Amino acid sequence: QVSKELIEVYKHIGYPNNLIMRDNQLLPLPGTPSIFDVSFVYDIVEDSDQYELKAEILDQDRVTFPGSLMVILQHTPHKDLIKLQYKPELFADETIDLLGLRFMKLLELVSGQADIKIGEAELLLDQERSRILQQFNQTSYFTYEPRTIIELFHSKVAKHPERKALIDHDQVETYASVDAKANQLARNILQKTQGTPSCIGIQLERSTNLVISLLAVLKAGCAYVPIDPTYPSARKQFIFEDANVSYLITTSDLPFEEEWKVDLIDVGDPNIYSGDDSIPEVQLDPYSLAYIMYTSGSTGKPKGVMVENHSVVNTLLDLERRFPVEEHDLYLLKTPHTFDVSGTELFGWFMGEGSLLVLEPDGEKNPQIILEEIHKHKVTHINFVPTMFRAFLELLDNADNLSKLASLKWICIGGEAVTPDILHKFNSLQTDSKLENVYGPTECTIWASHYSIRGDDTTRAIPIGEPLNETRWYIVGKQDQLQPIGIAGELCLSGVGLARGYLNRDELTKEKFVANPFFQEGIDPVYFRNMYRTGDLARWLPSGTIEFLGRIDFQEKVRGVRLETGEIENVLS
Repeated sequence: QVSKELIEVYKHIGYPNNLIMRDNQLLPLPGTPSIFDVSFVYDIVEDSDQYELKAEILDQDRVTFPGSLMVILQHTPHKDLIKLQYKPELFADETIDLLGLRFMKLLELVSGQADIKIGEAELLLDQERSRILQQFNQTSYFTYEPRTIIELFHSKVAKHPERKALIDHDQVETYASVDAKANQLARNILQKTQGTPSCIGIQLERSTNLVISLLAVLKAGCAYVPIDPTYPSARKQFIFEDANVSYLITTSDLPFEEEWKVDLIDVGDPNIYSGDDSIPEVQLDPYSLAYIMYTSGSTGKPKGVMVENHSVVNTLLDLERRFPVEEHDLYLLKTPHTFDVSGTELFGWFMGEGSLLVLEPDGEKNPQIILEEIHKHKVTHINFVPTMFRAFLELLDNADNLSKLASLKWICIGGEAVTPDILHKFNSLQTDSKLENVYGPTECTIWASHYSIRGDDTTRAIPIGEPLNETRWYIVGKQDQLQPIGIAGELCLSGVGLARGYLNRDELTKEKFVANPFFQEGIDPVYFRNMYRTGDLARWLPSGTIEFLGRIDFQEKVRGVRLETGEIENVLS
């Protein structure tokens, strides 16, 4: 069958590329007049001596060729030549130089091992290995110290106790009042747990109570398990059983069922914040769990990602270094606490010197409400998923609406790929706000990288940036070999931000959290001993940033929510 089709095709071997495009009304690829972006030419030059002819191969400085890149292998009786012709507006000279060196290495490998599989060929150059491991992954931006979230909070309470901390409609709490209420609730929790580190469920709407409850759980030396009030009852029950949750912080107006077999701590009760408001005497461990975040699972059951205190602190301190929350700055709490990105909002404000504005429940779904809150309270820091940011930008065609963004300093977008239309729109507004593309799976503690978007970034794919403090990235092939710069592979992450693993899922933990083959015993800190397989397809760019290319498994993202198609199939069946 293949032979017949090839014979048919050969009838048209003289059909010029430009006529193919014209006759079939084909649109060219961006930046090239050809339907073939990359082409390969194998040119055999016969020995002219046998015909008593004199011939010489002449190099042409400028040659017109279709596409973006043409690789020419010219075989002569005396030598082989490799030529690379490319469009300089599409390829950096450095990229082409590396490509040429890789061709040479491939030819050397093939000449020594004729039966080698191309997929197993090691094309990484020595200078690239050094550059990736020693330059791109030099991420010690500040001294890592294992600390707890509460330790950082206490330091800010002591520094400015009477400063505004939380703003929730007409309710305003100072650092001191938040601390006092969190201490009272923490003592209530300790009475129930008898000081044993436990997993405490938190089913609350976005509110002051939510923030205080999270701090109280951490003060009690426990880990919080976020529960969305709208979750189906079966999902809640699975989480309670899987995480061995005995106590649920909630309010009486939210869903509750006896079969969950959990005891309630009702923070809607005005008497809950009473009694001793001093700091409980609890030995807090930086390596203790801060939270267990449940994400979509391929087996149809959600999986609990266990994240430790010190990992959260390292991430947030690096974000504070990059996007500082200064005195009088205001972070907007808009992300549901069931998403790990909420950690930047729930705790990021006191990593700096600012305050937190609590957006009304479901307000994150309404761009107009978000805009009005930014304007009314002078919000400076905000997070978006690209889908919602696109809807938000549509409001800004109105000059009056655009003027309401005057206070906004930092906009972080992540959870989905950033598309050129979003950047075109944002750049056309000419605001003073800085736009940051952030990336990171839950298993690597909120975010693992950031990239500062520039005005000229609209013509290409937006990188996900460079690693955060004490984080290393590896792009690997199927044999876990390092991929050369510009070559796609699976993105693997290592460092302080790695989660402890999946709760009660030992096999999955072993599959995704693996030994780091690039770890140097006795040289590297122990937190680089393992790495996490993200399942994301990516590649290094010559600048040392990384470009996200998609997924290599069956996960999808919808409005920033990571979904396993296996879980969807399980529900439908």
